[in-house]
Amino acid sequence: MSADPLTPFDSPMVTTFNSTVSENWSFDAASPDGKTSVVLYLTRGTVSDVIGVQRGLISVAWENGTRYTESHHQVTKRGTFSLKSKGAAIYPGGLQYPNADASVLFAPEMYWQEQVPVGKAEVHLNVGGTPFDLHVGDWNMARAVIGPYGLMLWQYTSAVDGRSYFSATLIRDGEVIFRTADQKPSRSGTHGTVKLTFDGPVHLSSTPDAEPALPESRHSGYLVNWFSPKTGEHWRFALDCSQKTFWFPASETVSVGQFAAIASGGLVGARKHKGVASGSLQEYVL
Repeated sequence: MSADPLTPFDSPMVTTFNSTVSENWSFDAASPDGKTSVVLYLTRGTVSDVIGVQRGLISVAWENGTRYTESHHQVTKRGTFSLKSKGAAIYPGGLQYPNADASVLFAPEMYWQEQVPVGKAEVHLNVGGTPFDLHVGDWNMARAVIGPYGLMLWQYTSAVDGRSYFSATLIRDGEVIFRTADQKPSRSGTHGTVKLTFDGPVHLSSTPDAEPALPESRHSGYLVNWFSPKTGEHWRFALDCSQKTFWFPASETVSVGQFAAIASGGLVGARKHKGVASGSLQEYVL
């Protein structure tokens, strides 16, 4: 595993695979109204305990709620997925590439980097004879474009040490204006919180033909608060799920999903903006 912070982000990062290593490249997008979404996963390494796998997974959701997921190499879909970045590549915590003092280690045994943190996506697909077109929808690995802001966050609980890890970055006009990896309140350092919301209009659910069908996701969105004590600035954003891209079991104890969302917010006390988000979540089965 390459942990060199100066290795180009579009390079393969793993040279030798064993039963515990995989490398995942993820690309997702949502339409401006949050009703159409697509995600593409490309994975090298260990998948479901099979070593040396090269797997592609694509999942799309149309405005009418129809969903399609394919993880096999079949000629049922053709098309293009293009991205145009709106910001510099970033490390966990928001430092911009290249930076010799940065780290691609996000949590124990978890490495992460953003080659295209936020941008514009254009998708043209034919899925089993049905067209899927998404024009200049906002694309973000985590999570949203809201007015002039590009917002990225990841909150992850490590299975290695049980601790919660966090990365949040805010971009405006292509420049990072806020970054933090700290969830604890501080009088001097930047920090932030991400809280789950449960009363939104859309919860992730299985497709109608899924057997067995999973229970709906418990939460329906996120409330984000980020603070910069030195400048006195406080940003608040809300993300409410608006479309279910997929929802299926990753194991007997964990369900995973992908979603599009309606997003809103901005600097507290200033103009409130609206936008769109896309992202992924996982929930433990109770």
